[in-house]
Amino acid sequence: MDGNCGYRVVASLLGFDKVGWTQVRRELFGEFNCYPHLYEGVYGSCQCVKEIRYFLSQFDDFAPYVKGIIMPEMRFLISSHYSVVLLFLSRLQGLDFLTT
Repeated sequence: MDGNCGYRVVASLLGFDKVGWTQVRRELFGEFNCYPHLYEGVYGSCQCVKEIRYFLSQFDDFAPYVKGIIMPEMRFLISSHYSVVLLFLSRLQGLDFLTT
């Protein structure tokens, strides 16, 4: 298991091929960088935006776990870019996120 596993899940659910996680990571990185002011407003601080950019900026086959997908923080980014309903479940809480 490495830091790309969350991107592999998203890629699989979107119907991408086995290496589609790289496409997901690159598309989310591009989306995030195209609208920095939007995401700063969503996440509430420049520091959070910097942290998410850091997590998205790994494109090697093996990403360290510390550069993996972070949830629930990236739920808005994923649902916004792919126009999907995202349901995030954890032992502590369940969150769903809708965008139009």
